[in-house]
Amino acid sequence: MERDFGSEAHSSKVNASGNEIVSRENAETGLLADVANSTLETLDQGDILLDVSQVADYLRVSRSSVYKLIERRQIPAIKIGRLLRIRKRELDKALYGMGNGI
Repeated sequence: MERDFGSEAHSSKVNASGNEIVSRENAETGLLADVANSTLETLDQGDILLDVSQVADYLRVSRSSVYKLIERRQIPAIKIGRLLRIRKRELDKALYGMGNGI
C-alpha cells in the first residue's frame, strides 16, 4: 500500500513499511550523474578538441609558439572554418614523438 505525499514537483511515495521509493528528482539526478560519468570517460580518452589558447596553457608556452609549431607541422591541427583546433590525443602523441632532443 502506497500513499502519495506532497505535490507533483516533489513527489515521493512511501509504502506501508515506511521505506522511501525513489522520487522523480532522484531519478533525474541519477541520469545527470550518468551523463557526467560518460563525459569524464570521453575526456579520459583524449578525444577532446583544444583551441590554440588551451594548447598554450597546456604546454606553458605562448600562443605564438603554438602557431609556429602548427605552421612547422610539429603539432597536427584541424581547421574548422577560420578556427584551429587540436585533438588532445594527437597533441600528446606528437609531443611524445618529439622526445627530449637534448
